[in-house]
Amino acid sequence: FCSKKVVSQQAAALRPGWVGKYFVISDYVKNVPDMRGREPLFTQSCLDINFDKAEFEGIANGFPSDHFAVRWEGLVQVTTLGNYSFYAASDDGSRVIVENSLVIDHDGEHGMGQFVKGTIELEPGLHPVTVDYFERGGDQGIMIKYSGPDTSDAVVSLRVFHEPANVCGSGYKRIPGAIWGAIDGNEGGDSVEDCGECAAMCSGVKSCLSYECSDTE
Repeated sequence: FCSKKVVSQQAAALRPGWVGKYFVISDYVKNVPDMRGREPLFTQSCLDINFDKAEFEGIANGFPSDHFAVRWEGLVQVTTLGNYSFYAASDDGSRVIVENSLVIDHDGEHGMGQFVKGTIELEPGLHPVTVDYFERGGDQGIMIKYSGPDTSDAVVSLRVFHEPANVCGSGYKRIPGAIWGAIDGNEGGDSVEDCGECAAMCSGVKSCLSYECSDTE
């Protein structure tokens, strides 16, 4: 058996929107913290990064109004070679990273103010974008926009895509008496003739890292 049903869901096309990871931080933090490898309080997707105080307060029950950080990640699709400008306005600090290059460094404690701009040349294709943000105290908000050949140089909200979470094998375990059971509680998959089918299904999923297969119990 292998997680065939879940794998087929994973094979869907890229989904629109940012994936945001939300963290609670100490009150003495005065810059965007390093969020790599940290476990977020929760994860939530959004179409645009356009948040004010009311938007943040409505995110989740019990989420603090101050002393938090967010990392949004997505893939921007470019169809025309050229220079693309990114714009960030935030209260407090923010950074925009495109293709592992720091395009905007708007870190530190400050109000929204004017947009800060950074430019990078991009080729046609999908390019990873990361937006880091932190809020220490007082008002809060962040807006991210971009412009370039694909927008006829108009400044518009930056909309991106993301891959569905990897559910092919990774994070699954064998549960006696069931076909497959996921650690996160989702149901498992379908019966297969042999483990070669598991490998074939996994190879058809872009972000599939591994698969599991075992004899019938």
